[in-house]
Amino acid sequence: MGFIKQLCFLILIITTFFVGIFIFANGFLLTRHEMTLKSSCESNTCWTAPEINKVYSKAIVIIIDALRFDFAEYKDYTSKLPYINKLPVLRELAAKKGCSSARLFRFQADAPTTTMQRIKGFTTGSFPTFVDISNNFDSSEITEDNIIDQIVAQKSNITFLGDDTWLNLFPGRFSTALPFPSFDVKDLHTVDNGILNHLYDEMQKPDWKFIIAHFLGVDHCGHRYGPVHPEMTAKLGQMNEMIQSVVEKMTNDTLLVIMGDHGMTETGDHGGATVDEVDTTLFVYSPPGALFSPDNAVFDKNCYDSKIQQVDIVPTLSLLFGFPIPFPNLGSFIPALITGESHGHQVSNLKQALTVNLKQVQNYLQEYNKMHSTFPQEHFQSLITAMTQISPQNFSSVDTQDVIQFLRQAREMCHEIWAQFNEILMSVGLQICATVMAWYFLGLALKHFIAAAVILFFIDCMAQFADDKILAGLIIFYVTVGAFTVLAAKKAIKGENCLWFLLSVVAVAFYGGIYTANSFILTEDNTICYLFTSMQCYCFLKLITNSKISRTKLRTSKNFLKRTFQFATSFYHDPFTISMILSITLMLVTRYAFTFRVCRPEQFWCYKNSEESFSAIDQSSAVVKPVLSTISLVGIVLTAIFWFKKTGNSRGLLSPSRICARNLIPIAVVCITLHWVLQTFPSKQLDSLPDMYVTFLPRCAFVLLLSCTIWWLISPITSHLIYPDHKGRYVDESSQTSDAQVISEYYHQLKQQLNKNVQADQEMSRNNGHQAQAPPAAFGLYTFASTSILGMGEVLLVLIVLLLDVEIAPVMFFFILSTGCLLEVISMDENSCKGDMKVSWVSVFLWSLSSSFWWFATGHQGGISSIPWNAAFVGFRGNHPTVALPAVMVTSNIFSSQILHTALLPLVVLWPITRARSSSRDQRKFDSELDFVQSEHFWPSMTDLFMKHILFQAVKMLGCMTSSFLHRRHLMVWWIFAPRYLYESVAFIVTCICSVLCFCYLARIKHCMEKWIHKKIS
Repeated sequence: MGFIKQLCFLILIITTFFVGIFIFANGFLLTRHEMTLKSSCESNTCWTAPEINKVYSKAIVIIIDALRFDFAEYKDYTSKLPYINKLPVLRELAAKKGCSSARLFRFQADAPTTTMQRIKGFTTGSFPTFVDISNNFDSSEITEDNIIDQIVAQKSNITFLGDDTWLNLFPGRFSTALPFPSFDVKDLHTVDNGILNHLYDEMQKPDWKFIIAHFLGVDHCGHRYGPVHPEMTAKLGQMNEMIQSVVEKMTNDTLLVIMGDHGMTETGDHGGATVDEVDTTLFVYSPPGALFSPDNAVFDKNCYDSKIQQVDIVPTLSLLFGFPIPFPNLGSFIPALITGESHGHQVSNLKQALTVNLKQVQNYLQEYNKMHSTFPQEHFQSLITAMTQISPQNFSSVDTQDVIQFLRQAREMCHEIWAQFNEILMSVGLQICATVMAWYFLGLALKHFIAAAVILFFIDCMAQFADDKILAGLIIFYVTVGAFTVLAAKKAIKGENCLWFLLSVVAVAFYGGIYTANSFILTEDNTICYLFTSMQCYCFLKLITNSKISRTKLRTSKNFLKRTFQFATSFYHDPFTISMILSITLMLVTRYAFTFRVCRPEQFWCYKNSEESFSAIDQSSAVVKPVLSTISLVGIVLTAIFWFKKTGNSRGLLSPSRICARNLIPIAVVCITLHWVLQTFPSKQLDSLPDMYVTFLPRCAFVLLLSCTIWWLISPITSHLIYPDHKGRYVDESSQTSDAQVISEYYHQLKQQLNKNVQADQEMSRNNGHQAQAPPAAFGLYTFASTSILGMGEVLLVLIVLLLDVEIAPVMFFFILSTGCLLEVISMDENSCKGDMKVSWVSVFLWSLSSSFWWFATGHQGGISSIPWNAAFVGFRGNHPTVALPAVMVTSNIFSSQILHTALLPLVVLWPITRARSSSRDQRKFDSELDFVQSEHFWPSMTDLFMKHILFQAVKMLGCMTSSFLHRRHLMVWWIFAPRYLYESVAFIVTCICSVLCFCYLARIKHCMEKWIHKKIS
């Protein structure tokens, strides 16, 4: 019943936090209201003038995913960078045909720059919101008006080839569709080669109006290798040949549009936070030379025109081919593409096209404001009034620059207020999370918590009627949190060292407060490393202060070597020496592991030079990565085997510590190593292999690790007995079937000692006149709980190494060293566990801070572009049948540090009992884990431990929520604050779920141990 009660309490707290997160998210992550109205020619949003229709009858739209602008721009100098001057066909067309036939634009996309959002943007002309990023991997049909539907409505045929995302967004729209799986970012050639096998044949057919070909190789090359890699040269070369072939085969009445959907960072990622991610390419080729040039226009050798918005392509293509402009469009017609019989006709047609464009935007703004009333009235009315004065009937007298300016103002106004925040919901969500934290800090009864929550709710409701309801809500929020914090600190200090506790409070408050500054978020990895190292120094000083150092007196000896040996060995049990060694080791491991971090795109100082890789890991080490990773992985396995042997938990024939640690996991390691070696093959050779050859090894590893997980769940107890034989000598309970040579020297020594004790007891019994019956000896009981935790942790660690890939495997070995040193440091603290075995706040803070540090050390960052999509394709090729499995794999990769630290969290309580220093053990209340697990303190101490760990994660989450609330109108809210809030919210949810699962696993361990004892006794 103790477990059920404590589990319900834990779930109650977690559920309350989830409610607060959900309410806040509903107020913060609001989506744009989509309207299903359609444009038509009756609404004056299409143009069918004869001058516009006699130049182009067809269009070929080639989308090269992640075609950054500098990939297409030709440079007059040579460069070692593999993406410079690799599309010379664009320069050649400009040189041969002139700028009346070829034109290059800097094409600016709107964040977020995920593929689905960009497709939606340049087909509807609208701006997808930040929260729509979740649809990128589970795309649903676009219901808003869009250019694809308008083309189909005019009975025109569209041929599509490439990224199968289009078929999810526009099902049944294409007369010919040749889709290819797009989600496997490791596959550089399937989509591109599939398009090239059919593109030229489709061009020869007469029944199409539009051909859309979406190539993915450049984007996948960036994700897999980054732009600074020879594969990028090969891929851009393939695109160059494709463009050249299309130009040669296309007819004169066809318009060629080559565009990118977004750019990429120097690591190959894209989210929208930097210029490299949003600046892409638009290249237009007109065989008849019908492109428009303003008076006195001067172009460079690339025929570079100007910087335009990506949504501008929507009204441009619509008006060029006589289709209605989609209703939600906010783009502007591109002047360079206007056609006409002469320059004068082009100017006149441009004015008419812009006025039609303006009329469409005006209709959209008026309808949107009528339904939702979200625009600032003064600005909105002045803009509509100015637009109304310009109409298609008087277009000849308008100034094109004025129209373009009006369209730009309308777009900027929508950008500013697109997502309307619900400040009340955000405030309530903040207060719920803060109240739960304060309640646990204060240790109030449940009825007091409910009463406080009700009072706070009514006060908040009354505050909503104040003149500035948001300010009133914030005042109540901060006064409440401040009062609770003071009371909590006053209560907590009673059981802690005042100075050390206050230092920890300051560190926690500082950590939670850094999220309110974008500069701190951008350098959060450095800040966490500094905090973690500082806390290590603090713990070292704390151990020195609390420990009573007693050095062994040296015996006088004339032998110098003997005196030196005595002096050296005297420090073995010296707390000062041990603390110093552990602290120095922990600091060195921390500093070295920090070099494995992956820099954010905004951290420009991570560049070594303009022609080197962006990562903190040198690209020159790529050849030796599998070797280092294999050595590290073997070290992880050997460490686990050594631990199980040392603690006496590896002798049972069916014990998971023997079957898994010594058999299944080593086989899985071999599979992982061979998989890594296979990944070093050239991409063309790797892609030519059958799917089974590439996926077999990691899938075998997955199966073996899953089997180990099930084995540990079914049989978490690894203890075994040694019985005395008829001569009174101890042998294994399975000695009849086991080989004596298998028994390790460690067990031989233990048995010899036991046999000596038995002989002494028998001699004493004979002297007393009766025969004694020797009891059996139990191995592994002393550490049965920690062994089960470590066994499951080993399985999770190897699984995460497989998902993290070859680059991060070495750092996981240092994670083991760091965790071991950290547990030793925590257990050496006399105040780490009190009489009731509840861990101090300082110890939990240090453990949770380690979780944050290793999140960065394992190659993660708080930006959208840092999501490791490669993890979804470890053991898979092509698209997944469902989004659930790749979501779990990617989430496990991102939050691997949180998962491991939560799974190993019970060791913070168990390690002081487990560690093999008798001097410290004598001071503990429990002599073994068996005594502790069977005591009444077990479940309360574990609940307290998990709650403190969850509350520390909640402090970080609350800091992110507060910063998102305060900076909701900040320029960088959707680039910096919102992504960090989402990461921290998901990290908190993952931590809570893992806490509940680990709590249940502890119950399983306790139940199996009680069952095992009952079976042996009976």
